[in-house]
Amino acid sequence: MVSKQAEAHVELWYRIRDRLMSEPPAPLADVRSTLAELQHMSAEPTGVTYEDVDVAGVRGKWCIPVDADTDHAVIYLHGGGYVFGSAAQSRKVVGHLAKAANVRALALDYRLAPENRHPAQVEDALAAFHWLREQGVDADRIAFAGDSAGGCLAVTAALRLLRDGGAVPGAVVSISGWLDPALEGSTLDTNAEHDLAVSRESLTGCLTMWLGEDYLQHVKDPSLNPLHADLTGFPPVYLTASTAETLYDASERFAASAREAGVDVAFDTVDELQHVWTDLAGLAPEADESIARISSFLRTHLTG
Repeated sequence: MVSKQAEAHVELWYRIRDRLMSEPPAPLADVRSTLAELQHMSAEPTGVTYEDVDVAGVRGKWCIPVDADTDHAVIYLHGGGYVFGSAAQSRKVVGHLAKAANVRALALDYRLAPENRHPAQVEDALAAFHWLREQGVDADRIAFAGDSAGGCLAVTAALRLLRDGGAVPGAVVSISGWLDPALEGSTLDTNAEHDLAVSRESLTGCLTMWLGEDYLQHVKDPSLNPLHADLTGFPPVYLTASTAETLYDASERFAASAREAGVDVAFDTVDELQHVWTDLAGLAPEADESIARISSFLRTHLTG
């Protein structure tokens, strides 16, 4: 049984979905504006300040708890299919996470498709990582975290660092991660009637904008699909997903692959909740409990 606050999340998604399914299809700018309403689902965290920053040419927003540990940092990558979302929209939930972990968190405004296609997004994530290192933050004291597409981006950015043979982050967090761009997961179909946010159709539309009309030629490329990557040497990873969402088994399969590769994996599942339920931070107990578990993982792997 979900909380009344989580039920409100369902009601909001019904309203948004009805508006997005209008005929003719809404322009991209209108869809982005409609989805931005999700930012209002998080409560304003107390004891957190915000600071806009230029991160090696990429816009970012520091979320800084009072008395936060400045020797560590989380790079947070918002969701939205690589097409939607922003640091401004995610700042409240990132603020809750930063406060719970007592570290600074950098919400990154990575470039969006279709204006900027792959690999622009991973390039921006890597630019943020290198920028933090130039600021004096050790690699093992930096974490990549993100939700939905941002959850996959957190993983693929770490994989890129691993492939290049350089220092890798101390931890990676993926919330409701879109870890299967090839759309091969069974829960895309079995959970379709329960998940109001993500469908095979909506993901296909994002793939077209993110990778181009020939996206089928690229969706199994290990540089963007972690289910086809060599995970040997990958940093400790925390995965969380709802068993009711269409992307559930992507996290399940990634967790299995990572464990086979000897990776330190925490796979935390919840039931009945909608995609990226952590957007309800500060309002719904389910979101706050997940934030607490994620922050505990981050404290363990970043601060020891």
